[in-house]
Amino acid sequence: MEPSWDIETTGTIHAVDRDAPAARVRCQIWIIPPSPSLPGKWGGRMEVIEAFDLRASDFLFRLVLDDGRTADCFADFDLGSGIGLIDGNGPPPLASEMPARES
Repeated sequence: MEPSWDIETTGTIHAVDRDAPAARVRCQIWIIPPSPSLPGKWGGRMEVIEAFDLRASDFLFRLVLDDGRTADCFADFDLGSGIGLIDGNGPPPLASEMPARES
């Protein structure tokens, strides 16, 4: 069964040990919201659009979407194909986390 994608967008990933982006990515993210008995979870897949400093040893990232939403995640990349699987780490990149826009 194909997952239901809640977010389909582009952004950058930053390895936790470096400030500069490791890669520009296209993301498809699914989200299972928390319930009273479960914390919820999220994940998905990424496709590398452009690699800047993506290393085979990188696996913990800060995902920064183009609309300003951010989240921490683990990602396992096949550097040959440029495809990575996302395993969310903490809260997903929800709209409520978006910064306020100036009018």
